[in-house]
Amino acid sequence: MDMAATKPPGRRSPRLTARDWAASAYDAFTEAGLDAVAVEPVATRLGATKGSFYWHFKDRAALVQAVLDLWLEQTELVIAGLNGVGDPRARLERLFSSVMRNRSWVRIETDLLGKVADPAVSAAVHEAGRRRLDFMAGCLRELGLSANAAHDGALQAYALWIGVLQLTVAAPGLLPSGDEARRFGDATSALLAHLFPTASVERFAGGS
Repeated sequence: MDMAATKPPGRRSPRLTARDWAASAYDAFTEAGLDAVAVEPVATRLGATKGSFYWHFKDRAALVQAVLDLWLEQTELVIAGLNGVGDPRARLERLFSSVMRNRSWVRIETDLLGKVADPAVSAAVHEAGRRRLDFMAGCLRELGLSANAAHDGALQAYALWIGVLQLTVAAPGLLPSGDEARRFGDATSALLAHLFPTASVERFAGGS
């Protein structure tokens, strides 16, 4: 079927693509959180009209979903980049040292955790968590842990990270800032590193 024939007479496709709108909305999201993903502000960023937006998206919820999809893509890109590191322990250490020092990433994740009552956000956070746990467990398996022990170790590490983020949401005054924040980040990374074996180990009893 010729899709051009289905367009209203005299109406032409805008030059902006759905990906352009999603990318601009994603930039707004990384700068000011998911609340900044709104039609008019994003249209202003693009120098576009609301009509251009509705050519590509049904409503704001569809744009938010596109932003969440891009966030998941970024999660996959981070993991893909880490897979280029040969040593699995170094992979894990690089993962946590990078996320603890990336304030922009912390801000994004904190914002999303505060909005998990939204089913779309909850689904995205769950999928990102599942992907990260699979990655960490895979590294731990390479280090010699059983499947069960690797899963448990990955879950403990991820729970610690999410706990820090939840403190940022619920009680930010408890967390340090400035030089103290950097020290805390280093200490947290060191604590996480203790969960990772330094060499291949015997499989745990009861593992598979």
